[in-house]
Amino acid sequence: MQHLGVTPVSLTLAQNDQVAFTQGIMQSLRETGFAIVTDHGINPTVIKKALDEAKAFFALPEDAKHAYCPPNLRGQRGYTPFGVENAKDSDRPDLKEFWHVGRELTAEDAAAAALLPNIWPQELPAFKQATLGLYQSL
Repeated sequence: MQHLGVTPVSLTLAQNDQVAFTQGIMQSLRETGFAIVTDHGINPTVIKKALDEAKAFFALPEDAKHAYCPPNLRGQRGYTPFGVENAKDSDRPDLKEFWHVGRELTAEDAAAAALLPNIWPQELPAFKQATLGLYQSL
């Protein structure tokens, strides 16, 4: 598989060689910025649902997406627009936009006071279930 003319390293979790896997991840990140991991055991339907919902979110108009970008959270939950973040020691903005999600906690959970609550787009009722399904699988 090629992406932007670059072939990432393809890694498998089934080989059970943690050192080789870690070295492969590092090599791929240095050479291409991403990796393909196979034999991870995540149901492809879970991945497809999350990907479909993510595509739907990122296809929303800019003003709709920006409604889920609370400035006080500094990208720790919800939407972070294109060109907002910078890589460490870089003065140039990253060329990405993304959605940040964390564990879903109840008010009774001891970690609830320390962790931010998730934000969910109202326009996409299946987004939460699909995203949390993938999060929990990972």
